[in-house]
Formats: sequence, structure tokens, C-alpha cells
Amino acid sequence: MNVKGFTGSLTNRNFIFLLIGQTLSQFGDRLHQVALLWFTYQLTNSGEVVGLMATATALPYLLFGMIAGTIVDTLDKRKVMILADLLRGILITLLFILSCIKLVNLWYLVAITFLSSSIAQLFEPAKQSSVPLFIHSEELLNANSLLSSWQQGARLAAPVIGGLLMVTWPPYYLFLVDAITFFISALMIYYMNFDSKNKKSEKDHSIKGRLIGSLLYMRTMPLLLLLLIMYAGVNLIFHGTSVVFPPILSEKILNKGSLGYGSMLTGYSFGMLLGAIAIKRIVTRFSILRIFSGAIFFGGISYMILGMTSLLIVVIICFVLCGFFFNIVSISFVTTIQQKVPISQQGSIFGLIGMIGMGVTPLSTLAASLLLLVIDIKSSFLLSGGLIALIGFVAFFNPLMKSKFVERGEVKAYD
Repeated sequence: MNVKGFTGSLTNRNFIFLLIGQTLSQFGDRLHQVALLWFTYQLTNSGEVVGLMATATALPYLLFGMIAGTIVDTLDKRKVMILADLLRGILITLLFILSCIKLVNLWYLVAITFLSSSIAQLFEPAKQSSVPLFIHSEELLNANSLLSSWQQGARLAAPVIGGLLMVTWPPYYLFLVDAITFFISALMIYYMNFDSKNKKSEKDHSIKGRLIGSLLYMRTMPLLLLLLIMYAGVNLIFHGTSVVFPPILSEKILNKGSLGYGSMLTGYSFGMLLGAIAIKRIVTRFSILRIFSGAIFFGGISYMILGMTSLLIVVIICFVLCGFFFNIVSISFVTTIQQKVPISQQGSIFGLIGMIGMGVTPLSTLAASLLLLVIDIKSSFLLSGGLIALIGFVAFFNPLMKSKFVERGEVKAYD
């Protein structure tokens, strides 16, 4: 493929099917999240169970992330994605039916959420590691930018549409919409046509042997290890604090309640959309590794400023900037892995990334809550943002960030 420009990937038939399927699926997932939280609150009349649902979503990342990614490396990625979408569609349809006949309870919600999130551990590494199989290396940044921008657009629209639908529909009707988007996504992937099968030589080792091989591979790649440590550090700080801090900031500092909180979330999502669009222009001036570390630094600075202001407009701008920079971090990180890590190991690496990204959420949330017992909310933003900025600053001047990965090659598995 020899297409150029931001929309070059749109000439690729496989990418178009993936883009349509994932945009609709992200829209459905976001509708589901909005409906699930509201439906859970109606069912239990308790806001405390939100933490339980968050744990049910995050725990599979921690338990199964890297193992699922390693399994994906041994299977036909296209078939894995189709099966995962069909299974999640069936699970959410079951949840819809149970809700309609009034048989659903909190533990059914938790169980189905846990199972759906567990299946996602197979889908996400398969999706991320399959993109390099039908997108040329120099077009991967374009493809990831487009995929992210369309998905963020869907995530921006979904809460508004979901809120309007729940005015006339019971919230569990949105579960059916989500299930339908999974089935459509499976259909789109079915019509994709690329060589997603592993060669026989790649199947000759046990899952344990391939897992050990992946871990040893990371040990021999100091730059990859540095990127993973940075990514883990940022997620450990940001994921929990971004859940715990904003409602308190809106309520106690801004005195804006739910309006202020909603504005922050919308601003962050809008910033992610802008970041996805802007990264292609930025990468023409700086190396992708410099962009990765620089975006962490400026994202941390934006987060710090939240501890220095009491103005809603400044807070919204800061959240837009946080979304902008942290989505650039995510896109540049994923693209680097796709370009430089051997195809046969990408499932394992992306599984590990998912484990780092979402698996640390319960721990990060707990740490953020404990931090507020020691210092006030403004100081908490200053400390958290400062630590994130420090990670980016130190990494930017690390000599490893000037180095390059070796080109893709096969990695030995150990039995």
C-alpha cells in the first residue's frame, strides 16, 4: 500500500470495515456504561456499588491481560475478534432479557460485567496486533489516529444520545443497542480479508513457553521496558485520581456540582478527539518517542494547573489539554509497539499494556482516596500532576529515548 496523508488508510478495505465496526462498538459501549451506572443506581438505590462495577470491569485486565494476549499470539486473530464480539453481544442480550422480565439483580450485573470484560482481554490484543497485518508500517500512525478520532467522536455523542433515550426508554433498553453494535462489529470483521493465521512454527510452543519468551524479550529491550514503566507510572497516578478528584473539585472548589463534573468529562473527551487529529501534524516535526515523553510532561503540567485555579473555564481548558496530551501518549505508544515489536509477540505486549492500563485502576483509586486523607484536593492535583510531569521530563532527556528498536524479528519461546 502506498497511500499518503491523514485519510490514506481510508482507501484500505480492511481498515474501513474495522473503523465502522469499532466506531459503532465504542458508541454502544459508552451507551452501555451510561445506562449501567444509572440502572445499577435505580436497582440498588446506592451510589457505593459504582465502585463494585468498576472493579468488575478492571479485575479481568489484572487477572487475564497478558495471558490472554499470549493466547491471541497462537490463534487466528480475525476469528478471535469475531468470537469475542459474538460472545459479548450474547452476554449483553442476556442482560437485556433478564432486565425486561425483572429477574436481574446486582450480582447478575456484576457477573455479566466481569465476563464481558474478561472476553475483551482477548479482543483488544487481537485488534491491536492485527492492524499491522493489513496496514503498512508508515501508515500505522494515520490508521491509529483515524481510529481514535472516530471512536472519541462516538464516545462524545453517546452520553448525550443516551441521556435523551433514557427520558423515554428504560435504561436497560440501551443494553440491547450495545448488543446490536457487537453483532455489527463481528459482521464487519467477518468481511475483512487478511492473513491473520499464525504459521505452524509459531504454534509449536506452550502458552507458558511463549509467555516466558515474551518476558525475556522485554528484558533484552531496555527501550521497550522504559516505555512500559513510563506508561505504568502515568496510569497508576492518573487513572485513580481522574476518578476520585474531579467530583470533589467540582463540588468543594468550584461549587458547580454535577454541571461542573460533566463539563470536565466532556472537555477531556473533546481533548482526546483533538489529540487524535493533531498527532499526525506533530509527528512531522518530532520523533514519535519525543512526542510520547513530551506529551506526558505537558499532560502532567495541565493536570497540575487544576490545583491552582477556582475558575470553571480554566478547569475545562485543563481537562481538554489533559485529554489532548494523554491521547497522544496512547496513540504514539500503540504505534511504536505495532511498528517495532515482532508480530508474533504483539498480543502478549498489548495484553500487558491492557493489564497496566486498566488493571491498576482499583489500586490507583484506593491510593487517590488515601491521599485525600493527608492533603487537600488542590495539593493532590499539584502532587499528582507534578509526578506525571516529572516522568515525562526525566524520560525526555533519557539517552534511551534517542535510540531505536531493532527491526521486527522472531522471538524465541521457552518450554
